[in-house]
Amino acid sequence: MPKEKTRRCGGIDIGSNAIRLLIADGVPGDSPDLTERLAVRMPLRLGAAVFANGEIGEKIGLRLEHVMAGFASLARALDTVQLRACATSAFREAGDGTARAAAATAALGAPVEVLNGIEEAKMMARSARLAGLEGKVALIDVGGGSTEISIVEHERTLAVETFRVGTVRLLGGDRLDDEFARMHAWIGETSQQHQPDCLLGSGGNIRFINRMFGGNQTLAAGRLRQLRADLEPMSIEQRIGKYAMRADRADTITGALRIFLSALEAFELDSIAVRPKVGLAEGIVISMLTGENDAGKSL
Repeated sequence: MPKEKTRRCGGIDIGSNAIRLLIADGVPGDSPDLTERLAVRMPLRLGAAVFANGEIGEKIGLRLEHVMAGFASLARALDTVQLRACATSAFREAGDGTARAAAATAALGAPVEVLNGIEEAKMMARSARLAGLEGKVALIDVGGGSTEISIVEHERTLAVETFRVGTVRLLGGDRLDDEFARMHAWIGETSQQHQPDCLLGSGGNIRFINRMFGGNQTLAAGRLRQLRADLEPMSIEQRIGKYAMRADRADTITGALRIFLSALEAFELDSIAVRPKVGLAEGIVISMLTGENDAGKSL
């Protein structure tokens, strides 16, 4: 049989803290692998406006349109054949989300889909197989506005849930204790039936933390607790100076550590795995290569 040709697809993750474009090659089929061709991150922080004012607003909305137009140009310059954009927590809660999605769609030239929390978690779970981990894996993606957790095994999603716990949301001063309690309860109940063998972390903060510790891809809970204790007394400027963080990382990293450590405690696990190819943008690209509902727009 002739070997199938690779297909170049672009996935756009419109998050509450940043917007990420991934262009990757893969062979269409049930279990595609990905070869990254371009990855771009824009720290637009949609969630700061939405969680404070209830809408994205004109200024940030226009910046979003510029980002979408730029991403479209990059995709075409790299001969990308299919493009799909998915928006998450900030868009779900924005009063002007429908109008802003329509404007972003016009700028991109492809539909901007607003995923609900469960859809987002399931899309994320598609990328878990790229981690190469055995057994049952609890995948946790900590974003700016929400945290998604799924239990996967051999490419099957066994359980999935979303929580309104995110790093940008925590910056507003709300400790979100009720939502943390709901997350703990769900993990406890789910673990009785699907106790995971390991926890796999996703999101910009955990990838940055992994690089801080040499990129060894396994982070012990004790090291994460010590890092949180070291960082919390420091000012944003001190964190930037000592650890060469961007400003939008320096103010969210302790919130991310709180969420990851909370999940580790609830799952009764002592470490978290980190892999470079796991994320929502990767899941979006996989959805196009597997032909899910004719996902994405041909360019």
